[in-house]
Amino acid sequence: MIIFGQHSDETMYALSRRVDMSETLLSNYKAGRVTPSLQSARKIAEAVGVPLSDLMFPGEAQHDKRTRAAA
Repeated sequence: MIIFGQHSDETMYALSRRVDMSETLLSNYKAGRVTPSLQSARKIAEAVGVPLSDLMFPGEAQHDKRTRAAA
């Protein structure tokens, strides 16, 4: 599942326009019904301003940040 709603207050419509993908496709990515290609995932990550790893693996990214902060 791709998680991008946590990274942006932008509407799905606005994001779909910026990444040139349909709202339906973005919604399917978000719900985990469809897995994006690496190219599509990179495009979304760049659009919302986060590393690709944070977008694709949000739990791991948060864990890594907490681990680094505690060190």
